[in-house]
Amino acid sequence: MKLKEILMGLFIVNVLATLYYLPQTIESISKMVIEGYIIDNFSFVVMTFIRLGLTGIGVVGMFQFWQNKNIFNPYLKAFFIYDLFAFFVFLPSNISVLFNNEVLESLGWSFYFFRVLSLVTAVFIVLVYSKETIRVNVTPGKKKRIRFFHWFIDSIIFIVFQYQIIAMSFFGIDEIVLLFASYLYLIFYYWISETVFQQTLGKLATGKYVRREDGNRAGTFKILGRTLSRFIPFEPFSFFSYPIRGWHDSISKTTVYSLAENQELEDEILDHLIGEDDDLEYKL
Repeated sequence: MKLKEILMGLFIVNVLATLYYLPQTIESISKMVIEGYIIDNFSFVVMTFIRLGLTGIGVVGMFQFWQNKNIFNPYLKAFFIYDLFAFFVFLPSNISVLFNNEVLESLGWSFYFFRVLSLVTAVFIVLVYSKETIRVNVTPGKKKRIRFFHWFIDSIIFIVFQYQIIAMSFFGIDEIVLLFASYLYLIFYYWISETVFQQTLGKLATGKYVRREDGNRAGTFKILGRTLSRFIPFEPFSFFSYPIRGWHDSISKTTVYSLAENQELEDEILDHLIGEDDDLEYKL
């Protein structure tokens, strides 16, 4: 069994688990609305709807995978980008629970099952998507509105998690720790997404990829340098220059490219040929 097929199996388990707990989730949100404390749980509600929405999008990608075996389609990738980031966001809280004996005693099997499922899924996401190969146009995208669109979508996702961080303040977590955590999560979002997937959710929406200046895949440390460069004061104003090139691009020697025009056609031909080879091997 191939890695991508194992990952699809894990995705199906995630979908079934979501469907199993869907009535309970709807009941909880309805209770919040009726009793009037939905504002206090606003981050939970928004994250729940985003998760459900991306799961639905992922299901569309799952049907595409069954048709052409392309696990790198944008629908599945959207789900896995969010899922991998969410895994790292909640990893500290999940680890802290393991050191709290009182909490551990009250937890059932489902807690451990879903944490193990999240861990295994995260591992296979990295193994599969870090091997994606594409060809890009050598001319980088230069439209300001596209860059703004990337920032807008990514900011929405981060703001949702930011609300979750703020909600943690009610549990007595120090404000300095929360501030540090918010910056750390932002670093994780860009670093993980652009290293593993070559895209954030914003870039996925416009079909853009982060690559080295020569068009090849950027390594982990280049993406880390690109991510940290975003925190340079007044860095957003660097996009008002011409040609359009942000400091996080120039410092890390990376840029944003579009997919090569004939890449999708080549992928379909390759998948078709691989399918024929598989059939021939089966017959032999």
